[in-house]
Amino acid sequence: MEEKCYVFVYGTLRMGQRNQHVLQNSVRGAAQCYTNGKLYDSPYGYPFLKEDETGRVYGELYEADQKLLIKLDEFEGYRGPGKNNHYNRTIKTVTTDIGTVQAFVYVLPEDGDRHKLQYIEGGDWSVYSLLKNKESFLYFAYASCMDDERFIRSGVKHCFLNVEGRGILRGYKLRFVKKYSDGGRADIVEEGGIVEGKIYEITKEGLAYLFSEKE
Repeated sequence: MEEKCYVFVYGTLRMGQRNQHVLQNSVRGAAQCYTNGKLYDSPYGYPFLKEDETGRVYGELYEADQKLLIKLDEFEGYRGPGKNNHYNRTIKTVTTDIGTVQAFVYVLPEDGDRHKLQYIEGGDWSVYSLLKNKESFLYFAYASCMDDERFIRSGVKHCFLNVEGRGILRGYKLRFVKKYSDGGRADIVEEGGIVEGKIYEITKEGLAYLFSEKE
């Protein structure tokens, strides 16, 4: 039996992106995970991960075999160690909600500064591309994020008036992951299960509040 490995993808191969079909028959091991690095947009409409221990790049984890690796090598322009590669293939530690794994990652070659690159703050290509192309968004709120009193206190109630309805997120559980003097803070973790909440339609003003809200 052929040994399986993992591949971490962070750009156009992710779900909802234009090249997701390349991995359509592959098993996804994690829908939310990250590895160390910094993410950059390129003039070609896809990103590069640059090796850096101080940053995080978010993506998805897939199971792979030798056949898929050959397919991805061709797709990413990787010809082998020491060759003139569009991307290099390396092994990095990837952190998921349930632990860490070693996975192949396609990264910017050391001479990759020849590309005109733009740093992506936040390290998430899916978020970055969504913000570039839309003015309004659907927001899934759970736990205390459904509390209208918080919106009123912060003066942003007007950003959360359009409730699309009830939302159900499958494949996740609600966990209290942080402790504060006034109680815990909930998060969703990818451990199987169901999380229920509300779905709002919001604009960039509401999104800015959510990104900056620290309570």
